[in-house]
Amino acid sequence: LAPSFKKKKFGKNPNVNTYFLPDVERDKKRSDLKKRLMMEFIQREEGKKKEMIELSFAYMECQESVRKVQVKKGLQMVDILIEAQTKIVKDYEIMGTIPPSHLIMVKGGLILPHDYILLDLILENAKGYKGRPIFDLNKSEERQIDIDQGPIIIVIEAKTYEKNKHLYPYRTWKPCPVPELHTLQSLPNN
Repeated sequence: LAPSFKKKKFGKNPNVNTYFLPDVERDKKRSDLKKRLMMEFIQREEGKKKEMIELSFAYMECQESVRKVQVKKGLQMVDILIEAQTKIVKDYEIMGTIPPSHLIMVKGGLILPHDYILLDLILENAKGYKGRPIFDLNKSEERQIDIDQGPIIIVIEAKTYEKNKHLYPYRTWKPCPVPELHTLQSLPNN
């Protein structure tokens, strides 16, 4: 009888880094974690968008016509403008005949474009021309009214602004810089 030899099996060396090799189990764990984190992010964003905030509006810098409106943080500026317009129309009936596309909103010396989302401006901590945040949620909106940099959002006709933009305070108003995209609504669909 010939002696029998056992064939040696070669296994994985635990000392060698195999991270770069395909691993179905690791990839599944990673994709599950990614899906779970994305769902948590979506729920958090939806919660933030549904939070209410009170904003003060005035038509053409008129301090007597200051109105407050409760809006959700997830609304676009045009939707907030429509809400403000319905409040201001009580004092100025002419506002009911002007389409929202012919109105502009100014807060903190910044002209707020209609397609921006309020939550993006809040998260970006957008600053007015004097360097103060335009939506400072830590401070009370009940501060003294300062027309060019105050807590009030000024609603004005675009043609009035164009006609008077060489005068104060119109000449100090600047277009709002593009905020970083924070909200899910702002993220591109991949």
